[in-house]
Amino acid sequence: MDNDTDDQESEKIKRWSSFQLDDAFERDKIMMKEKLDQLEIEIDEGFDASPEKARHFNFMAYLYWKFDDRPKAFAFVERAENLQEGANLITQCNKIIFNKESGEHSRAQKLLQTVKNDILTQEKPKIKANAEIAYCYSRLGPKYHGKAVQLFRKAIDDIYPERNIAWEYGLALSLRRQSHIFQMSQPSDFKPDENKKEAANLLYGVVSSPVSTYRQIKAWSWCELGKIIHINTRLDEIIDTLKTETEIIDNTRCFEEALKLCPNDPYVLQLYGTHLRYNNQLQKSREVFQRVLGLRDENISRHHLALTLKRMVEKTRRKVPHPLSVYFRNQRKDNQHQPGSLSLNHNFKAKIKSPRYVCISPDDQLLLEAVEHLKKSIEMCAGFNTARYDLGLIYRMLDKPDEALKYFAYITSSNCGKMNHHKYPMQLVNAYEQQAICKLEIIEKESNTERKNEHRYDARQCLWNALTVISGIIGAVPNLKTTCQCFPTLKILLQNEEKCSETLKDLAELHEKMGYTEESIKFVKEIYEIDNDPKMLKKLADNYLKVGDFENAICTLLLLQYTKEIGESDISLFIDAYINGARDSLKKGNFEMAKIRLSKAYGTIFSDSNIAIQDKREDESFPDVLILDGCGEEDVCRWVKPIISTFVSFIQLHVVVNYTDCPPGVRIPKYLEKTMFQARCILLILHECDDANKDSFKELALEQLALWHRTKTLLIRIKGCHLEFPGCRELELSLDPAMSENNVMQGTLLSNILEKMTEIFIKFKK
Repeated sequence: MDNDTDDQESEKIKRWSSFQLDDAFERDKIMMKEKLDQLEIEIDEGFDASPEKARHFNFMAYLYWKFDDRPKAFAFVERAENLQEGANLITQCNKIIFNKESGEHSRAQKLLQTVKNDILTQEKPKIKANAEIAYCYSRLGPKYHGKAVQLFRKAIDDIYPERNIAWEYGLALSLRRQSHIFQMSQPSDFKPDENKKEAANLLYGVVSSPVSTYRQIKAWSWCELGKIIHINTRLDEIIDTLKTETEIIDNTRCFEEALKLCPNDPYVLQLYGTHLRYNNQLQKSREVFQRVLGLRDENISRHHLALTLKRMVEKTRRKVPHPLSVYFRNQRKDNQHQPGSLSLNHNFKAKIKSPRYVCISPDDQLLLEAVEHLKKSIEMCAGFNTARYDLGLIYRMLDKPDEALKYFAYITSSNCGKMNHHKYPMQLVNAYEQQAICKLEIIEKESNTERKNEHRYDARQCLWNALTVISGIIGAVPNLKTTCQCFPTLKILLQNEEKCSETLKDLAELHEKMGYTEESIKFVKEIYEIDNDPKMLKKLADNYLKVGDFENAICTLLLLQYTKEIGESDISLFIDAYINGARDSLKKGNFEMAKIRLSKAYGTIFSDSNIAIQDKREDESFPDVLILDGCGEEDVCRWVKPIISTFVSFIQLHVVVNYTDCPPGVRIPKYLEKTMFQARCILLILHECDDANKDSFKELALEQLALWHRTKTLLIRIKGCHLEFPGCRELELSLDPAMSENNVMQGTLLSNILEKMTEIFIKFKK
C-alpha cells in the first residue's frame, strides 16, 4: 500500500481513537498535565471491572503520548490491552498511531489491517469505543459534558437490550454535573430539573441492578443520588416510578448504602464528608476528610476539608450586621405573594455562594489551617479556580481584603473583557462581585480621599462586569434577579452619586440589564426631561415594547418621528410595535384596533421610502400582492382562499391570484411578466398537487420568479409539503378553511406574513 492510501486509511480509523478529542484541550498543556496527574492518583482506586480500568489506562496512554513520553504511552496501552477480553478498538487505534509516529510503519500497517478486517466488521467494538470516548469527555470539565452525554446515550441505545451499568453511571454523572449552575457553559442548555430527574432515574437503575459486580460503581451511584436528593427531600419526589420503594430513601440513606458497599473508598468518603458538612455535622465531616487525606492526598479533598473548617468558624461566630438589610427586607415583602419564593431564593443564594458580608475572624487557627489546605490544593492543580475563589473568601474572613483581591482578580485575569466566551459564567460573576466587595472593604480602611475614589471607581467597574455576564444568563437563571450581589450593591452606589443624566443613564441600564424594564422606563423618562435627547425616545419605545405597552410605544415612536432623528434602521421598531400591538389587540378581542395596527404595519413596510418598486407603478390597478399558486384547480384552490380572504377583509388590499385579472385580448405571459414587476410583494404557495394538471403559464411565471423576483417573494409552505424552491424567505402554515370567517385566525395569519415581509424588505434589506 502506498503512503497516500495508508494515510487515508489511518484518517478513517482516527475517529475511533482517543487522539481525536478536542483541539482546545490539546492546546491547554496545563489542563492536560493536571488531568494526567489526577488519573495517576486514581490508578489505585481498585476498579471493580477490568474494562473500566482499561479505558482509564487508554486515556493515560493518550496523554503521555501528547507529552512525548513514549515509553509510558506504550506501557499504558499494553496494560489496557492485557485487561481486555477481545479486541478493543480504542486500544488498537492508539497502538496504530503510536507505532506509525514512532517510525514502525510495518507494524502499524499490520495492526491497521487487523482493525479493518476483524474489529471494524463487528458492531460491539464500535459501541464500546463510543462509550470510552464519552468517558474521556466526561473527565474534561463542563465544556465537554454535552459531548459525553451524546456519546453515552448512543452507546447505551446501540447495545440495547444488553446493559452496561458503567455507561449508565457515566451518563447519569454527566447529566448531574450539567444541572449544577457552576458547571453551566451554555445558558440555553441549562435544564437542571430535567437533567437531575433523568440522572436520578439512571442512578436508581444502577443501584437496583442485580449484577453482583461493579460494587464500586454502585457505591458511587448511591453517592450521586445523595447529592441529587436535597435535605428534607426523598427519592420518590424526584423520580416517577416505584413509589413504595423510593419513598423511604433520603440523602442520608444513600450515603449509608454507599458506605456498606465501599467503606474505605476515598471518593465515597469524600462525598460522605461533604454530605456531613451540608448537614452541619462539622466535626465528623472534618474527621472524614482527614481520613481521606490519609488514604489519598488529593486537591479536591483538601478543598472540601478547608470548606468544613470555614463552616466551623461561621457556625461559632456571629456575622456582622447587614447594611443592606432594609433593601433585602423590602425584597422579601415584594416576594411574599409568591408561595415558596423566600426559601427558593435562600437556597439558591446559598448555592451561588457570593456573600456580601462574611464573619470576620482575624488570626483564627481554623481559618489559617484552611488557607494552607487551599494553597496546597492550588499548588496541586493550578487551574483549580474554585479553590482560589474560596481562598479569597477566607482571606476576607481573616480581614485581609487586599490578599483576597489577588485571588479573585486571578480568576478574571484571563477573561480580557470577553464575558460571553468564559467557560464558567457563574464563577466569573462571583469573582467580579467579590473584587468589588474587596474594594469596598478597603475603602472603609482608607483615609486618603483620592484613593477612596479610585477604589470606588474600581468597585463600580467590577460590578458592571458582573452585570454584563448576568444579563446574558438571566433568562436561563431568573433567580439571579433577586440573589446576585451586583444589583443591590451597584444600585446603592449609584443612588449615592450626584443626580445627573449620566447617573440616571447608569441606573436605567442597571435595571434594564436585570430585566426590571418598568423601573428602567422611569429613569429614561427623567433623562429625556433633562437632556431632550432623541436617543432616549428610541430607548423608551424599545422598553415599552418589552413590557407590552404598545400604545405608549407607538406614541413615543411618533414623537421620535417628529424629531427627524429616526433612521432607516429604526423603521423596524415601528413595524414591531404595530405587529405586536395588533397581536395584543387580538388577544383582547379588540379586532378593529388589530386591523388598524396591521394596516399601519403594511403601510410602513411598503412606504415609498422603504421599498423600491422595480418598475414605476403606472396606475393603482396593479396588485399590492400577487399570489402564485401552481395547482390546476379552475377556481382559486382551498389553500389560497383563506389568505385572500385575510388580505381583502382585514386590511383591504388589492390581491391577484395567478392571471385571473388578465384583461381580454392581452397575452397571458406578457400580463404575468408585467404584474410580477409591478406587484409590491409576491406570495408563492407551495402545497402538494396533481402534476398532470399544472398550468404551463404558471410554470412560466415560476421561471420568471426564479430569475428576477426572489428578493420580493415570500414562500408560504403548507405544512407537510416538501417541495423545494430555494432562495426565498419562507413561512410554514397549517391553514384552516374556518380561518376565512375568524378574526383571531385571520389576524394571526396576517401578522405572521407581515413579520416575514419585514425581514424581506426592512430588516435584511441591503
